[in-house]
Amino acid sequence: MVGKSLDLDSALNSVIDAIAKAGDIELATKWWAKMIDMGLTPNRLTYSTMVAACSRAREANKAECWVYQMSQDGCKPCSATFNSLIDVLAKTGNIEKAESWFQQLRDFDVKADASLYTVMIDACLQASKIGKAEQWLEKMHAQHLRANGRVYKKMINAHAKEGNKQKAEYWFR
Repeated sequence: MVGKSLDLDSALNSVIDAIAKAGDIELATKWWAKMIDMGLTPNRLTYSTMVAACSRAREANKAECWVYQMSQDGCKPCSATFNSLIDVLAKTGNIEKAESWFQQLRDFDVKADASLYTVMIDACLQASKIGKAEQWLEKMHAQHLRANGRVYKKMINAHAKEGNKQKAEYWFR
């Protein structure tokens, strides 16, 4: 039973979030359908929860479908939504599609933050595309955003692994 301090929308969002975090996308989707059947409207949190669940489960296509659905339903994705989407695309090896979505951020009035750039940098480094990772880090700097120490450590390690001491030292400074 929903308590007096928690409205039905919030309660259902909490249920969907808990189920999604447990990794059961199918059950979360069923609760989503129950929400719709009850005449309730999913909000940005509900959609972002579904995208994040798909991201954790490495279900890139499903995550992308949720973002499309979100947009079609007139709900604007936020930075967290794109972070989850871009992360799963990058981690499943689809860096080009991740970059494409990154380029669309402005279309959704979303400003790229340091975490979104970090996702792109990490993905490029994981794919051994060091030059591309450097380009993303330079773009990040151009936006006056600061990377955390982990990004620089990964960049240094990638160059060291390739035997490029000069570049490793460059990123150390």
